[in-house]
Amino acid sequence: MSNVADSAVVDKELMQILSAIEHALDGDDEGDDNDEGYERRLCVHFPEDCPSIFGVGYLEIPIRDLLTWAAKEHEGHSRLFLNIRDEYYHGDREEDYYYQLDSGPVHLLSREELAMKRLAHERGRAERERERQRIEGEMQDALAQSEARRATWATKMLPFREEEAKLEEARQASTQLNNHIDDEWDRFVLEREGWPEERKSEMEQRERSRLAKLEEKWQDACQRVTDQESNLFNKAREHAEADAVRSKTGS
Repeated sequence: MSNVADSAVVDKELMQILSAIEHALDGDDEGDDNDEGYERRLCVHFPEDCPSIFGVGYLEIPIRDLLTWAAKEHEGHSRLFLNIRDEYYHGDREEDYYYQLDSGPVHLLSREELAMKRLAHERGRAERERERQRIEGEMQDALAQSEARRATWATKMLPFREEEAKLEEARQASTQLNNHIDDEWDRFVLEREGWPEERKSEMEQRERSRLAKLEEKWQDACQRVTDQESNLFNKAREHAEADAVRSKTGS
C-alpha cells in the first residue's frame, strides 16, 4: 500500500510541476508581443526517392520570401500579398530570413532501385510533356477567353461611363468609411486603457453604440453599391441585347 501511496504522491507532484510549467509558458506567450503563435517558414517535402537521386529531401523557405515572390508573379494581388507580408512577416525575426535545403531522415535506395526509378521516369517523360502542354494550352485558352469577355464588357459599358464613374465613387466612399471605422476601433481600444474605472463602463457603452451606428452606415453603403452594380449590369445587358436585335433587323 505504501508504494501505491508514494506513487500517487509523485504523480500529483508531477502534475503540479507540469501545470506550473504550462502556466509559465502561457504567461511568456502573452508577454511576448513578437510571438503570436504562427509559423513563419514553409517546409516543402520532396518525393521519397529525391534524397537518393539528388541528395536533398526538403526545402524550408521563409513565408516572407514566398509572399514577395507571389507579389511579383501575381500583379493583381500584389498589394494584398505585400500587406500580409509587412504585417505578419516583417523581417523582425530570424525566421524571416535564409532558406534551408537538407536531406533529413531518409531511406537510401540501392543502385538497382535507382536504376529502376530512372528507367520508369524516362519512360513516362513523353506523357508528362504531353500533359504539361495540354494544361498550359487550357490555361492560355482560359486567359484569352477572359480577356475577350473583359473587352466585350468594356464595349457594352461605353454608353454608361458617367454612371460607372459614379459607381466607382460610391465604392471608394464605402472603402474610406470602412477604413475610418477601423481607425475608430483602434482609437477606442487605445483610449479605453486610460479611462477612469468609475466611468469606464458608461464610456465604453457609449462608444460601442457610436461604433455600431457607424457599422450600420457602412453596411447600408455596401448595399447601395451592390444595388448600383446590379442595376448598371442589367442596363448594360439590356442595351447590348437591344443593339443585337437592331443589327439583325437592320433598323
